[in-house]
Amino acid sequence: MQRYILRRGFQSVIALVLLSMIVFGAVRLTGDPSYLLIDEQNTEEQRLEIRRALGLDRNIVVQYGIFVGNFLQGDFGRSVRGRTPVKDQVVDRIMPSVKLAAAAIVFILITAVPLGVIAAVKKGTLVDSGAKFVAVMGQSLPSFWLGIILIEIFGVQLGVLPTQGMGGITHYILPAFTLSLFLIAGVMRLLRSSMLDVMDSEYIKLARIKGLPENRVIWKHAVRNSLIAVVTFGGTYVAALITLAILVEVVFAWPGLGRLVFNGIVNRDFPLVQTLVILTGALVITVNLFVDILYAYLDPRVRYE
Repeated sequence: MQRYILRRGFQSVIALVLLSMIVFGAVRLTGDPSYLLIDEQNTEEQRLEIRRALGLDRNIVVQYGIFVGNFLQGDFGRSVRGRTPVKDQVVDRIMPSVKLAAAAIVFILITAVPLGVIAAVKKGTLVDSGAKFVAVMGQSLPSFWLGIILIEIFGVQLGVLPTQGMGGITHYILPAFTLSLFLIAGVMRLLRSSMLDVMDSEYIKLARIKGLPENRVIWKHAVRNSLIAVVTFGGTYVAALITLAILVEVVFAWPGLGRLVFNGIVNRDFPLVQTLVILTGALVITVNLFVDILYAYLDPRVRYE
């Protein structure tokens, strides 16, 4: 088991290093941010001075080495646009994103799990067909389009829900639902499929033969084992949640990390963008590593592959 953990840990470190290289190079393909920091009155010499101040006049390999060294010490640099420490901006924006993600997870738990279980138990019925329709629509509708439609209906036409910014509980409803719908569809379909496999297993048949109540058979035995498949894809769900959050936070003007990333890309803010992308990438890689280790404990065959 230790050998398996060490191997997966080494693979995760390599993935993180490759991610940092790709992100570091990719953000520099968007253009030179010094042009965004000058106006018509500035001279070329002043622009070159800005490049020197930002460290952009050095070889890209040297820039990357400096970036990695500072990053490992917790120094993420200073924002090109605001000239404030990137670390401070991340700290200011992280809690709104965490709260929005938590609200989305609540939506997933209270809708995807019951719908997935009911769809499996009522296979072939109208309820199952309705759940399949929700799953297809949830994975087909673009999150930014869905957010705009919800704003138009519930914010503009009906005027019953706030559509911008972070405030009370009602401010979470539209952005959290928009963020969670894609994952609701994915979890529901996966749970339904896993439930159907478990329901045909011998131990479920034995539990019924023993005369256990149907609710206990389903919720205590079948659901517990079906959730293993959902846990296995936990890293994928985290990655999807982070990716979708960027679009959702922009649409709903949510003051989180997703909106900060978007503004950084628009402003060619190299330190800000590369820090946020690497941090979120590290989060996804860490979650995947944790899920792999957890699954190895649940299924001993995995650790010997």
